[in-house]
Amino acid sequence: MGAVEIVPDPTRYIHPFSLDPAALAMAVAAAAILILGLSLAGALADRRVQEHDQRLITAVNNMSHGVVMFNAAERLLVCNERYIEMYGLSADVVKPGVSLQDVIRHRKETGCAEWCRPSAAQASPGGRRRRHFLRCWLATRWFPKGP
Repeated sequence: MGAVEIVPDPTRYIHPFSLDPAALAMAVAAAAILILGLSLAGALADRRVQEHDQRLITAVNNMSHGVVMFNAAERLLVCNERYIEMYGLSADVVKPGVSLQDVIRHRKETGCAEWCRPSAAQASPGGRRRRHFLRCWLATRWFPKGP
């Protein structure tokens, strides 16, 4: 019996991280399918979020009260149409992202910043305290010369 010795071809370099072309093709196809699947799942989730947002916007806009909400950075998050109607404000100015200072300035410009005039609810001692607190807070924040 004769012994066979296999000697590698010295002209051919085989990189230790090289893949078989068929395995490489399968890996690329699997990555493409994974990306396509994630894109589809993201699109479906985005559609659900948009539907939920639309329901929330409809609910807030159908409230009989004016609703306005600011974040900790004093930027407008939510404002319904009733709030804009109640104070005769411009929807171009009062929109998400605008600062509280800009909303108050716009209310002053339109003549709707009459927080000094007492109403029936403010005639109570608690109402006077709230009105006084609001005036002091506004005066120290933005209107050092008074509202």
